[in-house]
Amino acid sequence: MKAADPSVSSILVRALVDVVERAGVSRAALLDGAAIDPRRLAQTIDRIDLETFARLQVRALDLTGDEALGLHMAEHTSEAAFDLAAHLVAHAPTLRAAVELCSRFERLFMDGAWHGEASRMKECRKSRLPWSAVVTPPRAREQSRR
Repeated sequence: MKAADPSVSSILVRALVDVVERAGVSRAALLDGAAIDPRRLAQTIDRIDLETFARLQVRALDLTGDEALGLHMAEHTSEAAFDLAAHLVAHAPTLRAAVELCSRFERLFMDGAWHGEASRMKECRKSRLPWSAVVTPPRAREQSRR
């Protein structure tokens, strides 16, 4: 993986593995063929390229059959699994401030994987959160071809 490639923290991968194991799927079954050495999950500063993580998410969905897996991940994962992002959000005075902080520091936990920013529409007094993915997950690519 080159330094400029989009990547995610191994902490996010570990959170996904934990929720999949909670659903009854073994770590070995999930990681089989995923190009992720299980020892890397113990590393707190390791990075996993985004394509690998996207394929792992699709595999997790397929193995668990749980289309709400991401929600379950958030339900059962402690704040510690989200590391810096959790601390930024927990200490922000508003949702807008939380999004701005996460945008500013996103390279630390989702390097090059997404870009979002909060912008305020003064005339309507509403906030808007534009978001775009740099890498399209494999399942989304498959569905767009149909």
